[in-house]
Amino acid sequence: MEETIVDIQLADIILDESIYPRKNEAETRHTARRAFKNNSRLRSSDIGKAIEVGFLKR
Repeated sequence: MEETIVDIQLADIILDESIYPRKNEAETRHTARRAFKNNSRLRSSDIGKAIEVGFLKR
């Protein structure tokens, strides 16, 4: 599997929270929704890629 670095301008630290391991899928979904709510310019694909990759390049 090829790793990809996703470069996203963050307006809120909440998206950072969405990339760390979660206890369950529901918690990950909830955190991703909070990230979108606080920065509606983010696309769901951006959030998904950040979660999948597991880290963000700042």
